[in-house]
Amino acid sequence: MGRKTVWFLVLCLAMVLLLGTSVFASEQNDAGSGNDAGDDRQGALSLGTGTFTGFLGDDDEEDWYKIELERGAIVSVNLAVPETANFDLHLNPSGPHNIARSTYDAAGQDEAIYQYAVGQAGTCYIRVVLRDGEGEYQLTLGVRNQNDAGSGQDASNEREGAYLLTPGAFTGFLGDDDKEDWYKIEDLGQGQILSIGFTVPETAMFSLDLYRGTSYGTSLRHVVGQTNTIQYVVGQSGTWYIEVKRSSGEGPYDLTIEVQNQNDADSGRDASDEREGAYLLTAGTFTGFLGDDDDEDWYKIEDLGQGQILSINLTVPEAANFDLFPLLPPYMPEHRGTGQKEAIQYVPQQSGPQYIRVDRNSGKGEYQLTIEIQNQNDAGSGQDASDEREGAYPLTPGTFTGFLMSRDKVDWYKVTGLAWRQLLDVDLTVPETATLKLTYHKGLTGQQRPGGLLFGPGTHDNAIHHIGSGDYYIRVELLDGYGEYTLTVRSQAYEGDPLRPRLPTPDGVSIPFLKKDPSVASGSSCR
Repeated sequence: MGRKTVWFLVLCLAMVLLLGTSVFASEQNDAGSGNDAGDDRQGALSLGTGTFTGFLGDDDEEDWYKIELERGAIVSVNLAVPETANFDLHLNPSGPHNIARSTYDAAGQDEAIYQYAVGQAGTCYIRVVLRDGEGEYQLTLGVRNQNDAGSGQDASNEREGAYLLTPGAFTGFLGDDDKEDWYKIEDLGQGQILSIGFTVPETAMFSLDLYRGTSYGTSLRHVVGQTNTIQYVVGQSGTWYIEVKRSSGEGPYDLTIEVQNQNDADSGRDASDEREGAYLLTAGTFTGFLGDDDDEDWYKIEDLGQGQILSINLTVPEAANFDLFPLLPPYMPEHRGTGQKEAIQYVPQQSGPQYIRVDRNSGKGEYQLTIEIQNQNDAGSGQDASDEREGAYPLTPGTFTGFLMSRDKVDWYKVTGLAWRQLLDVDLTVPETATLKLTYHKGLTGQQRPGGLLFGPGTHDNAIHHIGSGDYYIRVELLDGYGEYTLTVRSQAYEGDPLRPRLPTPDGVSIPFLKKDPSVASGSSCR
């Protein structure tokens, strides 16, 4: 065969190959385009949703497609592979380092990427890659918008775009590039209780954070396949933000939002955290709530009569430490500790509003406040004995009880109409919790009779022992402590020597038969 013949055959073969390739290329109709889909990102063929066919084989090893997606869109891609071929499927949504792939290593094995959540709006690329064999494939592309909390879209991944919620039940979705959803609740009132139920897919780990404005409130961390609830007491009105974050896994989550008014002392609201807004109480038992941003509740009691005894008992939740503060008298709580009751009893100094503050140190929960108002019954009077001589309560021979506490420090009594040379004896019983001072005075305007003794706990016979006539005023003064004392008054004609010497006192003034409590140290006699 001659050289010319060889060159002729080579030229013919090249023309056949070139023609065959051109025919092959022109015969492709990837996704109905009439052409081969591009083999790189720049030549990607635009698609919408639906089912498309394409071809890979020989020198055509990749087909690229693209679709425009909104942030939060959920895209699903299925690739049906010829029985004798092995193809791979890649998904490249917009955003840094975002890629998903399905690469089964077997001939005729379909590939699928199911419900991929796009985190950033933009162009999403789909890549079909030939690994072995050749043939026609079928590509099915589906896109749906998220519907977080019924919004018709994906909830924002930034606080500024948080989606507004009202009380109710809602569903959201997190997965892949969609790593967080932000919500907000507006117009929460001071003291309202916000409850959030949070249910997470069994195969996922999500977290929930609650913020008041830009300040952190509380959270549910690393919730896995379960329902948890947080309850938060709002300290100030305004907008609150909820951030749901994905740590691993994906899927739908449920949110349940409840907003409840407090009902401190049956007020239908939160008791004020300031004295000026204190809620009015009467005697009875009431409940209140403290927790989170609600650290104190103020109450007041009005129209207390002079000398009435005010008793306040506070029952605290087991896991909380609350304190009880009456404004008057100044009182420092004992800080009894977690779950311990607080109790105060005192006599206000004057009539008018009495303010009470319940203060939270730690923990949260419902407390119980019991208010008791009791009239004194000094000497059977049905009231407090006067703290001034002019209002002294009259006594006759007999035994009487009285009460002194806190601002009620003095009780005045009078014994009137003593005949000439009448002997007046008064016994005093002092409670274990008090120290008292006992003095007596001649007449309404007369000066204190010489002496004045301090008496500690116990019964003291003849604390006053005096011979005289006319009217005498007896003053019982609380020096320390509190409690109920007893006075026994006796009066009889004196039959002894009227000139009997008088007992000298340390300052040289004589007191007729004035007894001194032996339990009180020398020098404790007062004038």
